[in-house]
Amino acid sequence: MASTCYEGDVPADELPDTGFELPFGLPVETFQRREPQLIPGAIAVSPDGKTAVALEPPDRKFLDLSRTAGTTYWDVASGQIIERRDDWMSGALAWHPSGELLAVSSQERILLMSPDGQAQWTLGGHQESTRRVVREIRDLAFSPDGERLASLSTDRTVRLWSAAPGTCDPGRVLSWRHRPIALAFSPDSAVLGILLEEGGLLLHDGRTGEKLSQSPGQEVQGMALACSADGVFVISDQETGTLRTVALDGTVADGPALPTNCGQYAAAGPDGQVVLTGTGSDLALWTPGQTELQVLTPEVDDSAPSPITELGRPAIAPDGTLYVISRWQGILRFDGTSWGTFEMP
Repeated sequence: MASTCYEGDVPADELPDTGFELPFGLPVETFQRREPQLIPGAIAVSPDGKTAVALEPPDRKFLDLSRTAGTTYWDVASGQIIERRDDWMSGALAWHPSGELLAVSSQERILLMSPDGQAQWTLGGHQESTRRVVREIRDLAFSPDGERLASLSTDRTVRLWSAAPGTCDPGRVLSWRHRPIALAFSPDSAVLGILLEEGGLLLHDGRTGEKLSQSPGQEVQGMALACSADGVFVISDQETGTLRTVALDGTVADGPALPTNCGQYAAAGPDGQVVLTGTGSDLALWTPGQTELQVLTPEVDDSAPSPITELGRPAIAPDGTLYVISRWQGILRFDGTSWGTFEMP
């Protein structure tokens, strides 16, 4: 289905029909019977480093662990909640590099919001879930020049949008037989890296979406993807337990070994570092080109409800402060010296 842009907040049920019907005879309970999702699906820090945003999972509200489900804002300096919205957004997050837009997604639609929370545009086109298949938007990324937004969904597509503040135009739709699992722009916005499940790393023109000839493809398999400040794509290869890098010219190199259960998520910082997290309690910091990586174990006080056993998505602020989501403790912050926690919703 083609992508669409609409001014303002348009509910999902008012977007054009995707053309997919619910399979007959399969009860809803078959795909609702699953482990509750307690970790926020995404976290993002504003370009000025003053505000953090995460999406509170609906499951926490269902279990009476939270009053709201959806977008929550924190003041970074104090760690206190500024605002919480019961908007049920649960997909992915991305700040525009200008700080003038925040992209927030549900399972099938994306809102481009101003800093005060007003929806400027609704982006549609990603397929909705059915009783048999749950489809959801898993990743969003603005190009560093602010001209493009890329969105990734389990409907096996990545969509490009023109996203300069004040404008919104649907662009190219990329689709594959394999499921895309992560994406990242190069620092100059010229290259968009897309990691496919079983399909490897593909490199596309960041503006047109055309596939580039230097794509390593199945030569580089992985789970998490980030692009460092010097233009190197970093991929966690969980099968071998190591990191691998791909330069903009397609050159592949091997990196150091990863800690056990680390490498499901990745994020890059302004100083060239890449942070990787996963289902374990450790996270890894690595700068491409170095032979060793730094392993950190978050520390929380004894009043925490339970020990840290699982980490979600990370983010690195402009000043280098590290943020990571913990299953029970919420957002953890590491300033290079000590750990702290944010107020829980």
